[in-house]
Amino acid sequence: VEVWSDPRLFLEPQTLVARSNGGVVGLVTFDPDEHARLSVPIEPDPATGDCQVVYTVEHTAVPEEVTAGENPDDRVLGAHFDRFVYRPRR
Repeated sequence: VEVWSDPRLFLEPQTLVARSNGGVVGLVTFDPDEHARLSVPIEPDPATGDCQVVYTVEHTAVPEEVTAGENPDDRVLGAHFDRFVYRPRR
């Protein structure tokens, strides 16, 4: 995945954690003005055969609160995900 933060909302680095099948499979920390890439191995769930990755980000912000209403967006935001690429193993 390719992700980035937003220096208009965050002053501290963001940490993105990827989890699959109950364990952490990847982690990346990036500054508010940085883009980052995170590659994670994906294994099928033994019970279902499904492949799933859950991403969580430390530090969230509500633009409306951070900008004192200048940005009226009231959603809780974390990181921007720009791209997902899947590459099968060979």
